Amino acid sequence: MLALQASVVLRSGRGERELPISEFLEDTFTTALEPDEILTEVRVPQPAGSSGGTYLKMERKVGDFATVAAALHLSLSDGTIERAGIGLTAVGSKNLQATDAEASLAGAEPTEAAFAEAGRLAAEASSPVTDVRGSAEYKRHIVDVYVRRGLATALEKAPRGLGIERGTMEITVKVNGADRSADVEPRMLLAHLIREEFGLTGTHVGCDTTSCGACTVLLDGRPIKSCTMFGVQADGREVTTVEGPVPGRAAPRDPGGLQGGARAAVRVLHAGHDADRLGAARREPLAVRGRGALGDLGQHLPLHRLHEHRQGDPGGRARPGARHRPRAADESVAS
Repeated sequence: MLALQASVVLRSGRGERELPISEFLEDTFTTALEPDEILTEVRVPQPAGSSGGTYLKMERKVGDFATVAAALHLSLSDGTIERAGIGLTAVGSKNLQATDAEASLAGAEPTEAAFAEAGRLAAEASSPVTDVRGSAEYKRHIVDVYVRRGLATALEKAPRGLGIERGTMEITVKVNGADRSADVEPRMLLAHLIREEFGLTGTHVGCDTTSCGACTVLLDGRPIKSCTMFGVQADGREVTTVEGPVPGRAAPRDPGGLQGGARAAVRVLHAGHDADRLGAARREPLAVRGRGALGDLGQHLPLHRLHEHRQGDPGGRARPGARHRPRAADESVAS
């Protein structure tokens, strides 16, 4: 939002006011929101002309807090930079807008030298601290690299960026056995196509990092994450959601429910795909015996349900109050 010069609308019984996002963010976990106000809108201006942007994030693992991150945006006009947006996070007490770096790019040609100068100025504007993730000097170096790299990427994306008039495509997808057509933007994700255009809300977008699997659907019979694929890529193909028929499995009772319903969708789709792919041998029971942290396992479980057997409950639900008990030296688990 800093890179795009967004603003927020704050409303109370006294009326409403609009603040630039740079003024709304005041300090760590501190905003300009008054006790009697709520945030009702986020307004992002439509860039003029050719534009493009990107977001770069250094993290220890997927979904972790950023060690350093930078959002970059360029708007071009007649071969020069009309406006540049540079937002930084994790390198100060709040998210920062590198205004000096932005000013150095205004009216300049989009060259490596101009990007290098913007990277230097952005690094100077940052104020990271040394911690277990890296020294302050190292983090400033990453800011420099990310700004230069991100501006180059934004330039590459500019010809097809946000400022270009968007076209739409007419696509037809077989969804749960029925042909469905929609007129969609090429940038729309398959997950959003399924939820917003086709009204099938059992497919969830749960994490925004492609890690949780709540967006899983079957594409031509194979599990894929619908939040990592554009809807137009499914044109002429077959999609099965959790609401549809899956070999060997019934859909969850409430596929639209939060969290539990999302996880059920993943289990149903993956289990159905595996059962169909591997056949009856996949479902042959396996005797599991022994004692240990899982308790008494002297029972028969289908192979496709072994991963659900947690803390002694074959239904996949943890027993209330169940605790892990370290296995004694004379105990063993055999299969």
